[in-house]
Amino acid sequence: MMPDKHTAKKTKTTIPARKSGDSGFLGRFSWKKMKSAKWFAVAKNSLLPAVIILWLLSGFFIVNQDETAVVRRFGAIVDPYVKPGINWRFPWPIERADKIRTTEIKRMSIGYKIMDELQGIPPDPMEIQRLTGDTNIIEIKIMVQYQVTKPADYMFNARDSQWLIRKYGEAALTRIVNSMKVDDVLTTGKLQIQSGVRKSIQENLDRLAVGITVISCNLQDVSPPADVLDAFNDVARAKSDKEKIKSQAEGYRNDLIPRARGEAMELLNAGYSYQSELVNRAKGQAESFLSLLKEYLKAEEVTRRRLFLEMVELVLPDAKKVIIEDSPESSGKTVIIK
Repeated sequence: MMPDKHTAKKTKTTIPARKSGDSGFLGRFSWKKMKSAKWFAVAKNSLLPAVIILWLLSGFFIVNQDETAVVRRFGAIVDPYVKPGINWRFPWPIERADKIRTTEIKRMSIGYKIMDELQGIPPDPMEIQRLTGDTNIIEIKIMVQYQVTKPADYMFNARDSQWLIRKYGEAALTRIVNSMKVDDVLTTGKLQIQSGVRKSIQENLDRLAVGITVISCNLQDVSPPADVLDAFNDVARAKSDKEKIKSQAEGYRNDLIPRARGEAMELLNAGYSYQSELVNRAKGQAESFLSLLKEYLKAEEVTRRRLFLEMVELVLPDAKKVIIEDSPESSGKTVIIK
């Protein structure tokens, strides 16, 4: 017999409430149970020292031969020069080490961009062209080579060091070229441009203390614009020919003048020698005549005859001569020559 819906009593199902900390499968392994377990105590005592050891070991770092490291502690620099090798610092988050390549030679182009040149893209005229002191336009490319010498200053005193080098180099190049004539820029002034740009860049970088040393500034190309290149080449060739002819003339002069001076000195020496010879000969003849005069005054007849015979012997050395005197009293004589 089915109960009547009006007379049937309502039955209430009671669900037992869960005890706190009881969550089924996970409840069996509650934190309190785990904390009271023996294996957890063992794991805690063994893992904590291992974690600390691993954390301390993570403080070792290697600095390569071409690098210098900067160690910071909570952002403040504690060691600005860490040498190559195996080093240690307090692990993160206490300290960190930043490595900078200090032996690498870096490059920065002025007047053009390296990537654009490799891709065959011509430089912007506003970037490559400079105005000389005599109001001529010239195209100049220069390469700056620099090196990081103070890593800490390089990291914190400049956000973009390459941008600084480019801007300071462009300003120095414009100023120096504007103080020179176009002929000097194309010929003898190149060393002055290179040294001036390098000095100006270095002075400005030192003033900002960015830790960079400029090694060299090398001119890659110095030429007039393509529109007037032929005219500049003609002028350059004419000046080159002028210098060549001038050099040849100076060489001929340097060869001719010493030779002429040598010949003149030789003639003068010969004249002095001949003069001395004539003077000495005249003096000898004069002395001989004076000595002969003394003898003549002592014995006029004998001296006169001796002089006569000597003269005949001198004039006719190979002829056979016979001398006959007329008489002892006569002073005359006859010479027969055969």
